[in-house]
Amino acid sequence: MVVKFGVLGTQSFHAIAIKVLKKEGPLTTDELTKKISKYRKFRGETPNRTISAILNSSIHVKYVGNGRYDIIPKTL
Repeated sequence: MVVKFGVLGTQSFHAIAIKVLKKEGPLTTDELTKKISKYRKFRGETPNRTISAILNSSIHVKYVGNGRYDIIPKTL
């Protein structure tokens, strides 16, 4: 079963990470990597670094301390 994520239904690591963080709340990169791996396979040798790099460059996610990342709440 293919699960679609993101605004355009993409299955990018970024879209999946945002969806998981919205559902689960603040998570570490290790926890987030395990949850993302249920939806999509990693090809590289360092999946934690892949997720960390994606989260650090995202405008939708912030570092909240103790290795945890969370969604930035939308303000209108």
